[in-house]
Amino acid sequence: EYELAKTRKKLKDSYELVLEKGKLLEDVRNKYGELLKNSIISELRDLYLEHCQFDLIYEQNETPLRTGLSNVSFYVSMNPGQPLKPLSKIASGGEVSRLMLGLKVICNKLYGVSSTIFDEVDTGISGSAAEKVGLKLKEVSLNSQVLCVTHQAQIAALADNHYLIKKQYEQGRTFTNVTPLNYEGRINE
Repeated sequence: EYELAKTRKKLKDSYELVLEKGKLLEDVRNKYGELLKNSIISELRDLYLEHCQFDLIYEQNETPLRTGLSNVSFYVSMNPGQPLKPLSKIASGGEVSRLMLGLKVICNKLYGVSSTIFDEVDTGISGSAAEKVGLKLKEVSLNSQVLCVTHQAQIAALADNHYLIKKQYEQGRTFTNVTPLNYEGRINE
């Protein structure tokens, strides 16, 4: 009974410590969450989503988890008059692509990332939205190396260097070739 009481006390003390540390984590999340929210809204407006709304919704866990006392979800409204809803339920491919670009831009600034790879960040967009994405990628490239796989001329035209990536099938195997493009090759592609 002595060992059981000692273990229960240790469990209670540990649980109180978890709650205390969890509260500290919540305070930090709330503080920086507001900064993140405002930064994301700013980036999205730069990416031709000027009417977007974005918020972080904190849902309390019944018990503490490794990730804290709550879960954080991204809620967005991309169009005027629409309520905020979970990002996973309402955003189109193009909207998600631009949101991810905005997040990467923010993270690059925070962490001093020297290279970033964007694989088809232009999914679901065209026209002036693609141009805005291209300009944002160009802005990112001023402070770090950007590798971007794209099918959009508006984006590719802003790059310093171009490569053609081509798959070939030979004798039942797939090979990928990467070829630097000269001036005429750029125009042809």
